[in-house]
Amino acid sequence: MSNVCIARRLHARRTSRGISERELSEKLGIDHDDLKAYECGETRVSASLLLRIAKILDVKPHYFFQDYTAEELSACLESPL
Repeated sequence: MSNVCIARRLHARRTSRGISERELSEKLGIDHDDLKAYECGETRVSASLLLRIAKILDVKPHYFFQDYTAEELSACLESPL
């Protein structure tokens, strides 16, 4: 799974919940710039951090890995955010 695919899901869920980057980074106890790197797919999200993100964003961890259409996967793998 591409970092970009996870990044797209992270960004989509955060924004759909009306949570700012700053708010999420504070809740996670991480630097705002680190969150930006995760959401851009520049940095891989560790499993433990992804579990914390899922809890805050009120999704199961598998949300970040399943139910991609072929078109979504192709877009994730071909182009950055």
